[in-house]
Amino acid sequence: MSNNKHKFLIVYPLTVGEIPRALSMLAAVLRQEGFEVKTAVNTFKNPLTVQDYVDIARDWGATHVGLSMYTLQVLEAYEIVKQMKKQLNVTVVLGGAHPSSHPVEGVKNGADIVVRGEGEETLKELCRFWKGEEVKTSNRSMTMLSAENMDKANETFAMKRVNETSASRKLEEKIPEELVANDLSKIKSITFRDEKTGQIISTPPRTLIGKLDDLPRPVHDIFDDDSFTVNGVVRGHHRLYTTRGCPGRCTYCNSGVFGSKIRVYQPETIIERIREVVNEHGITNFNIADDNFTSKKSHVEGMCNAIKREFPNVTWRVNSRVDMVNPEMLAMMKDAGCYMISYGIESGDQETLDKLRKHVKVQRNYDAIWQTYEAGIQVFANMMVGLPW
Repeated sequence: MSNNKHKFLIVYPLTVGEIPRALSMLAAVLRQEGFEVKTAVNTFKNPLTVQDYVDIARDWGATHVGLSMYTLQVLEAYEIVKQMKKQLNVTVVLGGAHPSSHPVEGVKNGADIVVRGEGEETLKELCRFWKGEEVKTSNRSMTMLSAENMDKANETFAMKRVNETSASRKLEEKIPEELVANDLSKIKSITFRDEKTGQIISTPPRTLIGKLDDLPRPVHDIFDDDSFTVNGVVRGHHRLYTTRGCPGRCTYCNSGVFGSKIRVYQPETIIERIREVVNEHGITNFNIADDNFTSKKSHVEGMCNAIKREFPNVTWRVNSRVDMVNPEMLAMMKDAGCYMISYGIESGDQETLDKLRKHVKVQRNYDAIWQTYEAGIQVFANMMVGLPW
């Protein structure tokens, strides 16, 4: 099959009001590998049904369908998978937060492949596999997880915040390499059903991407801008990512996608993306959507200096932890245009914070809020209710 016949539809079932720019990175990888790319995003202006996604895939002639999903959309997403496989001859791939922590569940619900963790390198190797090219990644540690063992592994993953494959290592059965017929077994960080044995295979996790600046430049022409336009402004182009990873181990957060190791884009890379958005869309207010922008002091300093130097009139907001800011850092951020910080406060009860494994004291929540307020920066406090205790 020639490259121009590979058509990958990216489905985003979460209802959103702005462009999900994270998909731009995956689209860039697909294009780099010669795939045509299209998106089907569920928006408030143009909501989509399960059948709508199937019809879009059919009308466009998709050969592959990828769903990026959270736990919130799990029932709808699995119904989309079911109908795609029932009505069309397509390969269905799942990725994102929920599939990364429950990959076997995804395969059992009809997905051909589940991508665990960061998707760019894995997707690149999958593209080459689909094109019939040799996959050079060596993998001699294939594993089979039974439904019972996967349930135990998921429980361990949720409680201890460790990689799922590591959590379930004691529960795995090793599969002799000669019994695995599918060359997918050479690709790390995926889960799939072997066509010869019928067993569900989880390949070992791959190393996190070290140098983010080497990733392909995101592409933005894959979205229908009209679906995201409010008062003449296309919402979503203001979203930026400058780091990956978070050192936190909160029980409710899936750190299995980007991990705990902090990796950063160089300020020059981010400045070029800001310049592109300012010039093309006239946007001067940005949302830096990193899990934790302030986790690395040197990165905060570099970004603040670069933004202040290149774009003194740009304003921006970030996400952070209360134990990773101080008055000096807050003053520097304010001086560079930061107007709001979103903190995961979650609760004013110490017992609840401990059970969530926030590793902070209630007093630190108060202190960080007041320090931020005194620096002239607005505070957005994320709170949790309805916890089962």
